[in-house]
Amino acid sequence: MLELIPYNQEVFNTKDRITIDLIKQGEEFLRQFDINQELVLDTVSIIYKYVRKRGKFPQNLFKYFIAAYYINSRHPMVFPAHQSKKEFCEIFGMKQSSLDYCVNEII
Repeated sequence: MLELIPYNQEVFNTKDRITIDLIKQGEEFLRQFDINQELVLDTVSIIYKYVRKRGKFPQNLFKYFIAAYYINSRHPMVFPAHQSKKEFCEIFGMKQSSLDYCVNEII
């Protein structure tokens, strides 16, 4: 029975490493755009909580990163930097309906 413990820990650690790598890829994806860099860390936090709650990654993770950034950028603390949804989607080349779907999934 003791032989199984290191194996289970190893599988668990592998899953965590994959999660961290995918979240880092999403962070790098966001940083390539001209966005408020101060909001990226909170955006990553939103995605991490979403993945932990769901237990799996969405099929197109980058769309969810964009949606999490949209949620984060709509926070009252960044009020003067308000953008319409259409302008926001044009920056990332994303449809408004895709943004709405991803935001609803996260919330």
